[in-house]
Amino acid sequence: MEMTDGDPLSAALDTGWQMAFVSGEADVETRSKVTLTSTATQFRLRWQLQALERGEIVFERTGERDFDRDHL
Repeated sequence: MEMTDGDPLSAALDTGWQMAFVSGEADVETRSKVTLTSTATQFRLRWQLQALERGEIVFERTGERDFDRDHL
């Protein structure tokens, strides 16, 4: 996403985290990504989570939720 000059509602926050652990037979990794955007009345939160074992995805979940901006 790209922010449009003069339009604060075009802003987006993208963040993520990746962590891996290898020891003996254990070879695991987690990846997460979160994006926050907004409209004039709501925040929109989108997320993705992956768990990998030996490079193969063994669990994955995505979701999204809208929150009213009624306390700002």
